[in-house]
Amino acid sequence: MKQYEYLWDGTAPGWVVICVRKQELALSLVFSREGPSVQDIKAIRSVLPEYSLLSAIEVMSRLRGRALVGLGSFESREGRRIVAVCREKGLKVQEFVQDGSVYHLFNEQTKHALIIEDDLLAKEVLETALSFGLPVKELEA
Repeated sequence: MKQYEYLWDGTAPGWVVICVRKQELALSLVFSREGPSVQDIKAIRSVLPEYSLLSAIEVMSRLRGRALVGLGSFESREGRRIVAVCREKGLKVQEFVQDGSVYHLFNEQTKHALIIEDDLLAKEVLETALSFGLPVKELEA
């Protein structure tokens, strides 16, 4: 930690924590306990690129017995678009809003960001900087 003390001890002024606020949507398709129906398979193949190249039989065998199929996490605008298209095709979609905010150490005077490639060390430096009262500036993504 000693090598990063300049962030909060005042020897290098201008350092702040930039918090880029963004939300992500984790999406899943919801089916009955038996899995998707034939109509669901048709809709899935028309909506999701990863299934469009597969035959209906292949999709059915992959999803048989699955009541929930995760689609992944998406930036909120893209996630809402995917939800709308799925629902338009008659698919049931479950949405979970996730905090996808990211934090950066940034010097407002020099306009430089501090990049620490070791994720654990970066987290520890950020937490220490916050505990010493480094100012936080929030941005919306």
